[in-house]
Amino acid sequence: TADRHVQDARAAMARGRVHDALQAFNAAIREDPTHLQARIQRGELLMGAIGGTSDPDVRRKMTETAADDFRAVIKADGESEWAAMARDRLALVTGRVVFPPRETACDSRATQEARLAYQAFMAQRYPEAAAAYRKATDVCADDPTLWTFYGNTMFAAGDLDRAEDLFKQALRLDPWHPQAHRFYTSVWQRRGRPARAYEHAVRTVVADPSYEFGWYALKEWTRRLGGRSQRVRDERLPIRPTPPGGTLTLPNDFDKSAGLWFAMAIADFAMHRRPDAPASPLQRLRRVVGDAIAMTREITDKQGRAPTADLLTLEAARDGGFLDEALLLQFIDATLAPEYLEHRRRSGERLVEYLTRFVAPVPAGALRD
Repeated sequence: TADRHVQDARAAMARGRVHDALQAFNAAIREDPTHLQARIQRGELLMGAIGGTSDPDVRRKMTETAADDFRAVIKADGESEWAAMARDRLALVTGRVVFPPRETACDSRATQEARLAYQAFMAQRYPEAAAAYRKATDVCADDPTLWTFYGNTMFAAGDLDRAEDLFKQALRLDPWHPQAHRFYTSVWQRRGRPARAYEHAVRTVVADPSYEFGWYALKEWTRRLGGRSQRVRDERLPIRPTPPGGTLTLPNDFDKSAGLWFAMAIADFAMHRRPDAPASPLQRLRRVVGDAIAMTREITDKQGRAPTADLLTLEAARDGGFLDEALLLQFIDATLAPEYLEHRRRSGERLVEYLTRFVAPVPAGALRD
């Protein structure tokens, strides 16, 4: 069965036999093309192996196969934990990361030890992984990512106190390190402190709103505390500027009853044609969304239809004075990234407040462990 092939693949990884692991994952997916764990883990295995080959054709094929695996997971169950992981991996493998990893000045010894540590961790050889991460942090003590993965290794090994110390060290170096906050939620989960886990889940999203697993963790902790996540699903159509006199062409299968997103396509098209369009991506988006909200509300009221959750969520943010926070967090892309980082530097706690009030509210009593 597919499950047995996955077990064989993990056993091969634990022995460091990458080729055998890949063959076992291939067998699992042939047996069951919808096996989400096999897809995710084969994609991750290929991602890790891409750097070990210099043949451009082989690298391209490995990249395409990994990307196809992640897309298959997303298509199979778009709201699952697996899909959140797949979206993050897909961004990495296709080079579409919104916030590239922070570069450090550490020498190659830290990189080499981190690579050995990751390989040992994936093979579940946690003492070996921890020893390699310790050497990496000895060489490169200013890299929060190394401390974070070191902490996650200790968590996997069952040492919660040491894991917490290491996550705290990562956050001292970078208070907005997304993986440090996200992994920290696992410590509080294991200790039965859901309110603290929720707080770190909120900060995971503020640290990197393009981090899909962070959004998934926030949704789950909100639900566990009796709340309901109301994230806006950004379904904007890509609109390209057209020459004067050009027309807006929408895909044949685009549903005009989609409301807000249809209105955004119209408003975005109009913005591209305006000579006074703001230079700032955030200012442009603010105008586009403002126009789309007004257009959608007018049509909705005239037709007597119930407003969609996306419309209500954005209207609430606008009326509450948090529209910029809503746009930056829920419409984040590479063009908005510089303004997001500056906004977070100046007003990080407003981003936290927006999420806790409008996107992931929980009953007040739930925040007391």
